[in-house]
Formats: sequence, C-alpha cells, structure tokens
Amino acid sequence: MSVAKKVTVLAAFFFVCVYLPAFEYAGYEFHLGQAIILNGYRVDSAGDIVQGSDVSPIRFAVGGGARFSLSESWFFSPSVRFFGQEYILLKDSGKAVPTQIETGAELGSIAGTLGVIMGFPFTWEYAFAEKVAFGLGASPSLLFRIPVVPIDGTEIGELRSYFLRAGRFLAPEFFGSVAYAVSERTRAVLSIRTTIPVYNLWSAFDTPFWDELMIIPTLTIRVVPAQR
Repeated sequence: MSVAKKVTVLAAFFFVCVYLPAFEYAGYEFHLGQAIILNGYRVDSAGDIVQGSDVSPIRFAVGGGARFSLSESWFFSPSVRFFGQEYILLKDSGKAVPTQIETGAELGSIAGTLGVIMGFPFTWEYAFAEKVAFGLGASPSLLFRIPVVPIDGTEIGELRSYFLRAGRFLAPEFFGSVAYAVSERTRAVLSIRTTIPVYNLWSAFDTPFWDELMIIPTLTIRVVPAQR
C-alpha cells in the first residue's frame, strides 16, 4: 500500500472514530430541482459561433439523502442527485459542451450522459420563527458526468475520459435555504444551490470561470424522526 493510501485510510479511521459518534440521525430527504447548466463556450476566441454548443440547458435533478445533527444548529446531510444531459466532445477544440440530440456526429462524439452529484454538505440553521428556519451551507461535492447512451453511432470513450481528467469532477457547492414545518414530522425546504467549477482555474480552454457552473433551485421534502 502506498503512503498516500495509508494516509487516506488513517484519516478516514480517525474521522469515523472521532466524529461519527457525534452524529445523531435526524431524518431523510427527497430532492426535486431544476439544474441550470451555464455554458460559457458559445463563441470561440476568434469571435465565431461554436457549432453544436447549446444554450445553457435546464434539466430536472432528483435525488435523496440522510440528515444528521451535530448540534442544535449544525447538520450534516449527505445526498446524491441525478440529472440527464446530452454532451458533445468537439473535434475542433477538444472541449465537451452541452448539446442537443439533433446535433450531427460530424462535429464530434455525442452521448446522453447521466449526471451524478454526490454532496456532503454541512449546514448551519437558525430558527427565526416557530415553524420557519433559515440555513446556509457548503459541501465538497463531486460531479460525475457518465456518458451512457451513444448518439448517432459515435464512440463515447474519449468523452468519458474527458470528464474524469483535469479534476472536472470537483464541484464544491454552496447554498441557502428556508425550511417550513408542514407537520410535526415533515418539513418543506426551498433552497438555491450552486456548484462551482473550480477546475476552470487551471483549464486549458479560453472560457469564463462560470462556464459549467450549475444553479439548482430545489424543493426538498424532509421527514424527521418522531419525537420521543
């Protein structure tokens, strides 16, 4: 086992031993949102329209997770969310961009992708009314875009590799939320989540930093344990 793996295992063991006992189960959640995927590569450096590059798409995102309390105000809520989107790996630039199913394969490899957002958010909440709570949170989230459906008979191996290279799966997330107690055990939560494409900091492509940033308005139904 390499030194890096040993350090990782020891760090995970330390985390489980020290912090896990402090986590108290606080319910489960269902998420339904709309992911707005910003596309900053519509025009190339020469000022020409990029063929095959779609406007910023909007896709449904669904998922769920669990919730654990660390204190009266702090919570940990691991979750997974899914969305679908067509991407094309452009032959001219080598960059993958959102596209439409009608885009021709002569422009590059096209595939329907399954997007998976794995979130590990820590949230601070403040109850400013009997049934209403405001929250702020952050998460070292991971975004995996998995090509699953080749379109127009194209090869998708390079597209799959593209999304795993250069840290393109790193997507730290920030959000704000408002929760309302619908009943004793049910909360309706409205939130605005934003994933930050930090990999653009070292990207070789001439794109704005916000390229591929995601804004996800979300409705969450939270079910909390019955009070004893």
